[in-house]
Amino acid sequence: MKKFNYAVVRTPTEYNDGSNEKLDYSISQIIKEHDTLVHFLRNVPIRVHNMPSIANDVIGSKLSQLCIATPRCVVLTNFIDGLVNNQKINIATHLGRFYPLNKIHFIDFPGLVSTKDILAVDDTYYISLSDETNQEGATQLSEILAQYGFTVTIVSESVEPLSKYLNYVEGNNLLVREGYEAPKIFDQFNKVIVPEEEKSAIGAIWINEVIILPNDCPRVKEYLISLDRYKVLSISIDEMNKINNLLKEYLVLF
Repeated sequence: MKKFNYAVVRTPTEYNDGSNEKLDYSISQIIKEHDTLVHFLRNVPIRVHNMPSIANDVIGSKLSQLCIATPRCVVLTNFIDGLVNNQKINIATHLGRFYPLNKIHFIDFPGLVSTKDILAVDDTYYISLSDETNQEGATQLSEILAQYGFTVTIVSESVEPLSKYLNYVEGNNLLVREGYEAPKIFDQFNKVIVPEEEKSAIGAIWINEVIILPNDCPRVKEYLISLDRYKVLSISIDEMNKINNLLKEYLVLF
């Protein structure tokens, strides 16, 4: 099943907050791993658009935190953190190449929305409330997406951001991180338990029946292959994992 035509990425650059504190990861290696990810994407195949790098952009390059892209519209999220919010106009300008301006929307203060609290399943967007996503933000998102035939459902019983422990990979399969209990609203899905030692699999990317996941997840990979539904590719992202990154945070699919 083909669902996505485009992937937008942006190569990370070194972030310097002026503290001169030595970072415990190699930015050059992260950039190499990012380039490898782009290579994987182009071989799915999917059209990849690489946004220009900007200074102090290790955080901002996690594009999926900043926007919710759908086939019909895109919504730019809203954070208290100015460093993240300052990236939105640049991203909206770039996405204007793909979406009419009247289909590019923004969550406005006092609404707050973080995609870390969102799990997209077909035409339903499940959202949990947290310090980064409030009721006003969820209401604004619901009103925007309803114009395009999407539904927003609040998951009130989740005490953690949904993306921390859940990942929907199509075909009714839901990755669930070991040690977390999926809220009852997700009982309809086949739950694939991700062992703690392979927790980075929660950040796996599903693109048109291909799953890309970190290469330190052999058990999850074996199970997904056994479903005889997906092509499963492993990628080395050792340095990305050092900054607790979810692989899917580095790109926007639509």
